[in-house]
Amino acid sequence: MRSMISIRKIVLQSFAVLIFFIIIAGVIMMSYVFEAYEEKQSADLNIHAETLSKVLSLQIELKQSVLKELIKDKSLTSNIESLDKTDITNKTTYVRKLFSDTVGLAFFNDKGMILGDPKKQKVLFLCQQDMKKHISKLSEFQSPPIHRPPEKPPHFDLISPFTSNSSQYHLLVSFNLNILDNVLENFGEQNYYYQIVGDENSTITEKGKAGKLLYTQVVIPNTQWLLKVEAPASGFLDILKYPKRYFVFVFLFLFISALIISKIVNKYIRVELEGLYSIISRIEQNNEITTYSVKLSDFDKLQKNILNQARELQKSRQELAQLTNLDPLTSINNRRSMDLDLIKYKALVENGSAICLAMIDLNNFKLVNDKLGHQVGDSLLIDFARTLKKSIRDSDGLYRLGGDEFLVALINCNLEQSQIWKNQLLKEIPTLLSTNKAINQLERPVGVSVGIIKCGNETVEQMLERADKAMYSDKQAQRLANNLQVCS
Repeated sequence: MRSMISIRKIVLQSFAVLIFFIIIAGVIMMSYVFEAYEEKQSADLNIHAETLSKVLSLQIELKQSVLKELIKDKSLTSNIESLDKTDITNKTTYVRKLFSDTVGLAFFNDKGMILGDPKKQKVLFLCQQDMKKHISKLSEFQSPPIHRPPEKPPHFDLISPFTSNSSQYHLLVSFNLNILDNVLENFGEQNYYYQIVGDENSTITEKGKAGKLLYTQVVIPNTQWLLKVEAPASGFLDILKYPKRYFVFVFLFLFISALIISKIVNKYIRVELEGLYSIISRIEQNNEITTYSVKLSDFDKLQKNILNQARELQKSRQELAQLTNLDPLTSINNRRSMDLDLIKYKALVENGSAICLAMIDLNNFKLVNDKLGHQVGDSLLIDFARTLKKSIRDSDGLYRLGGDEFLVALINCNLEQSQIWKNQLLKEIPTLLSTNKAINQLERPVGVSVGIIKCGNETVEQMLERADKAMYSDKQAQRLANNLQVCS
């Protein structure tokens, strides 16, 4: 395995070439060596600052991308204007669990008002003012804005707009500034000074002691922040800065030596920098994680840090994609997942597979919520979903469509086999309901209606429509049977 070379080793090799010219040209050549070395340090500082700004930007982009994925979840954002404060607060609590560093979180309407209970969502007055100004077009929403309230953790805000029933809404999340401090701590150099500056030249956070000799600043991508970096300059060649009184040929030797050194150093640094930028570019454009053959150990550290951040971002996106396909209450597949799977089932049917769909509904479930409360209703839905999951095979599909409606896809199963499955499921219902005596004492019994159809050469919408009609036919048959029993 080929060992990597450090930037310091390249500089030392360059100095060995320089010694030959020093013997001929004299001490003044060393003065120019110092200047070239200082330029190299400035170049290193610029590379370090730009790379660190990319890492900071990736942290913020990770948060923003998760928010954008969240608002794609229709079960989270649809019909939000019809929910009460408790329901909306529960949704924000669900989102808050995804972010351990959340300071405040809330949904806003198009008037800049918080939906739900503002006290439980902990969104500060400063954040609300910014949101109202932004929505009313009085001012642009800074990217991202910083707030330092008294007796509260300092934070920055991110927003993601979304539309529900043709109305505009916004999801605002406030994140602790500690994530910026952690980046500076983990990826910064120990004896450097770092300062992140926001609007009006205000300090967002800083690390180290100011007053170093080398200085640079870069804009952090996707923000209006500046990253300022100061580094100590090496002083062991300072004594060589002053001798300048030599003949013209000395300057010629100096020029040649500086040119050689510059070529050697830039050859390595340029190649490594281009490779590093190519990695970042592929991550930004295609979310593709690649590596390149590193020769400098300093750049190897930077490459590993960037790749680790990119892998964490990919993992978070995958976990988010999984969450958007699950029902938050019952932890089974939701309607979005069903829509995707039904397209696959239709293709299987067209290729000759036998698939049956079972539309399932809990009878008199509204009575449970009205008389016993939503907590009992939710518990019943969770238990019923667990019973359904136990009744099917791993190859089958189970989905919650919303409310008390469920859909089961029975793969490689005909109507006769599906009816056997239905009968076995109905035998489990009394055991399920017996766990709550209050449900059994309601004036109307809670039961299950199941409508089963065999999928044919039809559209997905036609499949669901037939299954829905079959379920309502089963419900009507049960009602008729119950009425006959009462009359007799």
